[in-house]
Amino acid sequence: MIMKSVNKKGLLIAIILLPSLMLVACGKDESRPTLDERMEATQDEKPATILFEGEVQPLETTDIYQKGTHQLLVDEEIIFLQSRTIDLSDYLGDQVRVEGEMQKGIGSTKSVLSVIQIERLAQADDLGDESYQNESFGLGFKYPSAWQLNEGGEVIGLQFEQNDLVKITGFTGQGDLDEVASTREIDTPVEVTVGDQRALRYIQGSNITVYVPNPPKDSVYQITFAPTLGEHLEENQERFYDLLKSVELYYMTPLEGKACGGEPPIACDEGYVCQLGDGSEFAEGVCVSVDEQLTGNSCPIVSKPDCEEYRIADYTTRGCPSRYECVTDGEGLDPNGSDDTGSESDDASTSENSMDADYKIPSASQVTQEYINKKQGFKVLLPKEWYYASFGPIDGSVWTVGFLDEELEAVDKALVTLTIQDTAGGQASRKVGNLYYVFEGPEDLTPVMEAMANSVGEVDIEEE
Repeated sequence: MIMKSVNKKGLLIAIILLPSLMLVACGKDESRPTLDERMEATQDEKPATILFEGEVQPLETTDIYQKGTHQLLVDEEIIFLQSRTIDLSDYLGDQVRVEGEMQKGIGSTKSVLSVIQIERLAQADDLGDESYQNESFGLGFKYPSAWQLNEGGEVIGLQFEQNDLVKITGFTGQGDLDEVASTREIDTPVEVTVGDQRALRYIQGSNITVYVPNPPKDSVYQITFAPTLGEHLEENQERFYDLLKSVELYYMTPLEGKACGGEPPIACDEGYVCQLGDGSEFAEGVCVSVDEQLTGNSCPIVSKPDCEEYRIADYTTRGCPSRYECVTDGEGLDPNGSDDTGSESDDASTSENSMDADYKIPSASQVTQEYINKKQGFKVLLPKEWYYASFGPIDGSVWTVGFLDEELEAVDKALVTLTIQDTAGGQASRKVGNLYYVFEGPEDLTPVMEAMANSVGEVDIEEE
C-alpha cells in the first residue's frame, strides 16, 4: 500500500510540472515569435513602396510560420510575395515588375512583399511571334512580339518598350546598291547575304546599318539598328540579326485561283493549268488560265547550287531570279560583329563553281541525245548519257523540263532546267514562235546550255 501511494504522488508531481517543462523547451525555439514580437508586428506602420523585377515562382519554403503565397526570383535571390487583390498565380513563370510594401517578418521568418501592382515585362527574345509582309513595298520579315511596329510611306519603324530600335527605309528608283550605300556611309562595308541578295553592312559602335537591294523593283532598303535604350542591348542585337536572316523579298504578286496538285492530286478545269509552287512530287499550286500563265506573276523554279549559303546572281527581264551563286557560309551575319567573312567580292565568284566535283562537264559536241515533247510541240538535244524529266507548267512557265547526269524525281534536283516562258533569260535562250525556251544552270555549263538552246525545234503536237 505504501508503494502505491508513493507512485501516485510521483505521478501527480510529474503531471503538474509537465506544462512548465514544455514552456521551457518551447522557449528555446528562436523561430517561434514572442509576445513582444507579435505586438510589435501589429503596430500600424506605413512601409515604403518598393519595386522589384524578376520571375514569379511557386512558394517553396518549408517554414510553417513564413507568410506569402508565391516567390519572386531576383538575381538568384528570393523575395516572398502575397497580395489580397491580385491573383499571383496568373503570372507564374513570367518576368514581371512588382510594386508593393515590405511587411516585416516575425521571428526568424523573412519579410514578405505585399503586392499592390504587377505588370509583365516585355521579352526581347520572343522572335517569330509576328510577321510583316508588304508586297507593294517588296519586303517581309519576322520580328519579336515584344517589338512594336509602325509604318508610314517608305519607312518602317520598330520599337522596344517605346524606344526606337530599328528603322527600315526604302529608296525606290535607286537600284544600284553600291551607289546608294556609298552616298550615305563613309566607312568600308562588309559584304553580307540578306534575302538571297548581296548586301552591305556597316557597324559603328552599337549601331548597325545594312543595305539590301531588290533589283526587280529597282529599290534598295536601308535597315538600321540604332538602339536608344541601353537595357537588353545584347538580346535585341541578336534579335536584329535574326530579323535579317528572316528577310524575304517580294518580286511579283502571287496568283490566286483554285487549289490544284497535292496528294491526292487535284486537277484544274479545262482551259486552266496548275501553276505549282515547286517541282516536288506532291507540290501544291493554283489553277490559272492558259492566257494568264504566259504573263504569270510568279517566278519559275531555278536550280540552286549545292551549297549551304547562296544568293541570286542574275535576274530575267521579268524580274525573276535566273541564276544563283555560292557564298561563304554565314557570310557577314555575325552578332559579334566579326568581319573575317571575306569582304572581297571575288570570294563569292570563285566559290560558285563548288559543284565541279559533283558532276562531269560535257562538251558542246556531246549534246546529241534527243528529247521530244509532242504535248507542247518541241524537241531539244541534251548531253549524251544525261537523264531528263518533264514536270509540266511550274511557277509561270508554260512547261518545265529538268536535266541531270543521273535520274531525277524533282525539278529542284536538276542540274540544268528548261522553262518555256514569254521572256528571255537564263544562261541561254531561243525564241520559237511567241515563246522563249530558257536554259538555266551552273556557269561552267553555259556552252552546253547554248548548244541545247540552238537545238530547240518544233514538232507536231499530238492530240489527246
